[in-house]
Amino acid sequence: MDMMDPQGFCTARLFREHCTFVNGVFVKDMAQLGRHMKDAVIIDNSPTSYMLQPECGLPIVSWYDDPNDRALYDYIPVLIEMSKIYDMREAVTGFVRNNTFTTSGALSVIMAIQTREAQEHLRRLEQEKMLKQAQQKKQQQELEAAKAKEIVMSMSNNETEKSEQVGPDTGAASKKKPLINSWFSSKAGGQGPQEGIPAEGQAKADGDMDQARKHS
Repeated sequence: MDMMDPQGFCTARLFREHCTFVNGVFVKDMAQLGRHMKDAVIIDNSPTSYMLQPECGLPIVSWYDDPNDRALYDYIPVLIEMSKIYDMREAVTGFVRNNTFTTSGALSVIMAIQTREAQEHLRRLEQEKMLKQAQQKKQQQELEAAKAKEIVMSMSNNETEKSEQVGPDTGAASKKKPLINSWFSSKAGGQGPQEGIPAEGQAKADGDMDQARKHS
C-alpha cells in the first residue's frame, strides 16, 4: 500500500483481523465500515469475501505476479461513472452476472441509470418550479383580495362618516317648524300667541286689528 498510495489518498487500511469469521471463512463485512452501502463498493477476486453484501461487490481476476496486469486500470472508467449515480448497488446488480462482467456492459448499464436519474431530476425541477409558481400566484391573489377588502372597508368608513356628518343637520331641519303667520286664526279662535310667532310681534298685530275695527 505504501508503494501504491505514496500520497496517502487512502484514509484507512483494513487487514485480516478486521474481517468477520463466518462458517469457517473470513468475510469482509462492509456493514462494519459505518458507511451507507449505496456509496460503497468492494473489489475482490473471491466472492466469498463480500458474500454478506453481494450487491456491493465487483469481481476481479486474481493477481499474483504479472507485471502486465491491467485489471484495476480497466476498472477506472467504470468506477468514475458509478460515482455519478445515486446508488452504486443498482449498477452492480445490473451488470454483474455469475461473478463476472465486461467494461462495455457495465458502462452501458451505468449510462442508462445516469440518463434516467437526469430525467427524474429535470422532472423534479419542473415540479418544484410549477409548485413555486402556484404558491406565488396564490400569494398574489391573497394580496389582491386583501387590498380589495381594504378599499371596500375604506369606502364603507367614508360613507359612514358622511352619513354621520349629514344626519344631525337633516334631523334638525326636520324638527324646525315653519314660521306661519297664523295669528289670524288664533284671533278668530280666541287662542293665545301662536307657536312660532314672537310675543311682541303678536301683540302689535292685535293692536293693529283693534284699530282697524274702530275705523270700520
